[in-house]
Amino acid sequence: MIKLKTSLQILLLCTITFSSAWLQATIRLVAEIGQSAEDFPAGFVYWGLDNPVIGSAGHIAFSGAADVSVRATENHTHAVWSGLPGHLKVITRENDVLANAPQGLLFRSAVESSLIVNSSGNVAFMARFKGNHVNSQNERGLLAHVNGATFLVMQLDQPAPGLPAGTVIQTIRDFVFTNGGILILAEASGPSFLGQGLWFWNFNTLEFIPSPIPGCNYSNISGLGLNHNGEAVFISLLSNEAGTLCHPHRGIFKWHNGLTHVIVTDGDPVPGMPQTVFTLGLFPLKSTITDQGEIIFTTTLMDTTSSELRNSTWLAHSDGRLDLLVMDGETLSGDPNPGNVLYNSDIFSNIESTDGGLSIVRVARTANHSTAIAFGNPRALLPYTNIQEASISQLSVVTQLGHQPPGFDSTWFVGALSGEVAINKAGQFAFSSIIANTLDIVGSQRAAIWRGAENMAIELAASTGMTLFANGTVRTLGGILGLNRHVNSLKRGGSTVGGSATQFSDRGEIVFAGSMENNNLGGIFLVTDGKREKRIFELAEQLFPELFSPANPYTQNAEGFWYRHYPTTNSYIGIREDDVFVLGDAFGPDILRFDTIDNTLQFLEAVAQPDTGNEGS
Repeated sequence: MIKLKTSLQILLLCTITFSSAWLQATIRLVAEIGQSAEDFPAGFVYWGLDNPVIGSAGHIAFSGAADVSVRATENHTHAVWSGLPGHLKVITRENDVLANAPQGLLFRSAVESSLIVNSSGNVAFMARFKGNHVNSQNERGLLAHVNGATFLVMQLDQPAPGLPAGTVIQTIRDFVFTNGGILILAEASGPSFLGQGLWFWNFNTLEFIPSPIPGCNYSNISGLGLNHNGEAVFISLLSNEAGTLCHPHRGIFKWHNGLTHVIVTDGDPVPGMPQTVFTLGLFPLKSTITDQGEIIFTTTLMDTTSSELRNSTWLAHSDGRLDLLVMDGETLSGDPNPGNVLYNSDIFSNIESTDGGLSIVRVARTANHSTAIAFGNPRALLPYTNIQEASISQLSVVTQLGHQPPGFDSTWFVGALSGEVAINKAGQFAFSSIIANTLDIVGSQRAAIWRGAENMAIELAASTGMTLFANGTVRTLGGILGLNRHVNSLKRGGSTVGGSATQFSDRGEIVFAGSMENNNLGGIFLVTDGKREKRIFELAEQLFPELFSPANPYTQNAEGFWYRHYPTTNSYIGIREDDVFVLGDAFGPDILRFDTIDNTLQFLEAVAQPDTGNEGS
């Protein structure tokens, strides 16, 4: 056992080294290269691991490989793992036979960064195949693991459903996946067709989505979104076989059960802004759809008198009303420089949205292109009659370059904002940054992931330099690869609505790829929602103030512990992995294990709410 004096020295030393920050959650190691591979025979270890994703209900998924040792090749086996934390299983492994597939077609490996998990824990992903009839033209396709079976949804060089005979799938460009099905963007070619198409898989059949205008075809498709009801949204150009533009020639479309509706088209007037129109052009626009049928989309506005352009983001309600979320030319609240207006040439590409249009967005401004993270809802009323009237944005500033990070002292500052942002249906948001200390700008730099809520309370979720307890050893987090890496060439993912990939669940959990110090092989980590840990601290402070005072101090991290120090009573509560510990004069000279997290919560809640059923007997 560790003696009290030594314990305090370790904790205080690590705290000074790391710098205290406001923490609530803990970090768990999910998988690490060289660690025993889940659901493989004894002796197999993870050989390679790809970027993980998480579903809205907390199901994790990642691809990789396993073998008897790292870099071994004799038993090298690719696989996809999925499940709730602590209950991971292999859902597809190399040489597996696929449902709905031609005889002899076998799974070889998952395509990197292609996995999406829906709210039921089902997983869709791009895959490579092997088998007797597999060649360079048909070696890839789209798979979906649903209700215990892995289905072939679409394969390259195979007939394109709904298109003329002889037309085959050439490339799968994008897809989104929810409990409603899969919306797929692919390129196809044949004797009488060459171009892009959209298909919808309803878990049984693959349906081609035709253009609403006879003789016209979709092209330059982007902004795929799909909700749990099977309603889809996308942005597309419309042209005929001769290349002549149709009317409308460019629009944002909503499709459901075989019917297509136009939401906005190029040149449509902006409601409430005379002489201003929507300009969709051929820009890399984004769109998504919520389960209530709301559509959030990016677009450019044009003043028809001056031809001036302003980029913007809007919410389209299911009844057709349009609300403005953000527009270039606006200023952020509290900015001391009135001329430092929003200017986003990427048309707000780093934005993620959820129900009601609530969004988190990285914005750029004209003054030295300074960036900030902003958060909020669309405007209920449009205050402008033209784009030149842009004034103060209704969005709240979460953080910006140069700001002091929450929980750190004044020598620390935000050095970079990568644009990696995420949001969930609970109204929580997350973002990545680089933070540094002015006393040692180069040596102090840390990658960090932050989590916040609608009340703008922000906490540090993960940072390089944090310690965690994994496989019986105290380890230090040495690298964080990102909060939402590129899903494909068309978009990032970061919301639990719309069917894209995300690393942020509706429960507030965050999954990310990274590495430990002194081990660059890589691993997968989970930031818990922090609710159990927070409840333990709060109940202990409330019920036993004579032991744990003052209440609500910073939560800190050292030696794998997430702990609180109570200076008045000279005591500590620490949580490491699944166990709760106490330390202090009242508990003896050693760190004392109290019980598991679950048992500690049960004890504290019983004390807080004693059984009164026998009163008066």
